[in-house]
Amino acid sequence: MTTTTATDDRKPIPVLPPLDWRREVPKYRISADTMPAPKERFKFEPPFASCSEADVWQYGERVHKAGEVIATTLWPNAGTMTPLNYSAAQVLAFFNSAPKSRLGLSPMRDGLIVLEDGLSFTTHPKIKIGATAA
Repeated sequence: MTTTTATDDRKPIPVLPPLDWRREVPKYRISADTMPAPKERFKFEPPFASCSEADVWQYGERVHKAGEVIATTLWPNAGTMTPLNYSAAQVLAFFNSAPKSRLGLSPMRDGLIVLEDGLSFTTHPKIKIGATAA
């Protein structure tokens, strides 16, 4: 699944992370008409570091009208998408703060949201204590 039309549950975004929030598909409300990228190949590239047109979504498959609610497993358009659930808020916050060139094509891997930029370690290398060089 990439992008689908969704419904707005009209629930406030919780302050504390809900259980299994990483499995929840991010939902956004489109705040202004959002156009797809002018070139098809842009959908298969890492997020652009900057874009001069705030109403163009690099991963858009079609024109999304203002007020439309979507669920997507792709990176959002920070200029026209408002998060509607906790996972969307986390993805958007990470997207706005991370170096775009280091991101993958999607924040989802194997059905989970993974917010990594390739620069920080989430697991530490295992070192054997007491190992001697031969």
